[in-house]
Parts: sequence; structure tokens; C-alpha cells
Amino acid sequence: MFVDRNYDKPGQKSAPEYGINISKKNYSILEIFKFEDSIGDFLN
Repeated sequence: MFVDRNYDKPGQKSAPEYGINISKKNYSILEIFKFEDSIGDFLN
């Protein structure tokens, strides 16, 4: 789910990138962070 892309091969000069891979395969894992539920928990 969490991804990192290191551009450390010869000729690659970009800085490393980090992120979250959102796909149907791992969508259920991310369901616990659903925005509406998070706001509801915060307000209650």
C-alpha cells in the first residue's frame, strides 16, 4: 500500500518519491480512514 520510488540508478537525478497506492486491491484497508467517519468521530 505504501510505496517509495528511489531514483538511484545511473542517470536518474530525481528526488525519491513516497506515497500511498490507492487501488481496488487495497481499498478495503483504507476504509478505516474514510473522511466522513473520521469527521463524525471528531465531532462526537
